[in-house]
Amino acid sequence: DAMLQAEKSLQPASIGVSSGLLTGATVNRRAHVSPVLHSSDIGPHLGIVRVDDAQGKPIATLWNFAIHGVCHGPENMQFSSDVMGSANDYLESNLGGVALFVNADAGDIDPGDHMCDPGEGIELAGGKILGDAVMATRAQTATSNTAGLAAASVIVPFGPTNLNATLERFNNCTHGGPLDICSACEILRCDLYAHLPSGWVENEPRFTAVRFD
Repeated sequence: DAMLQAEKSLQPASIGVSSGLLTGATVNRRAHVSPVLHSSDIGPHLGIVRVDDAQGKPIATLWNFAIHGVCHGPENMQFSSDVMGSANDYLESNLGGVALFVNADAGDIDPGDHMCDPGEGIELAGGKILGDAVMATRAQTATSNTAGLAAASVIVPFGPTNLNATLERFNNCTHGGPLDICSACEILRCDLYAHLPSGWVENEPRFTAVRFD
């Protein structure tokens, strides 16, 4: 039904693609346990796809940013769109159109503590911070009604995944530990490489790319 509704709503439109930087919204969650990482080791790039109708009014905004949706914590057993959903709600209320979030290379990147505070008229305060950044970048995005669109998809066989099960990775230590095991393993390189089957990690992932010209 949703696809049929979308098809019936087809109309002339213009599209634009751009990117910006957003810092201060996220942190590296391993910074407090890793000797080499800092809280500012994040992915700051904010990607935008802007779609407007013939009158320049927003039809859709797709935004791409690296962040984990973990504001509600592991104890939350209910479905939640978390801080990214709050940002989408904010965008749709203040900008119009449909807001779509696509995660970037989030890795160990979490929202900062202030992002998870209750917001005014919004579930999470971080939704406004993200939404304002998206709207600012969107406003600077030029659009065209003659843009070309191409897509391609390919499956890449990676083979068995190697999980490097080291004390340095799991216990964040390069020295000390029980019986000084971390110091010994740093010298002896007592690594364990576990080959994980596709039931654990996809060994033949599909990569899909969309190009705008």
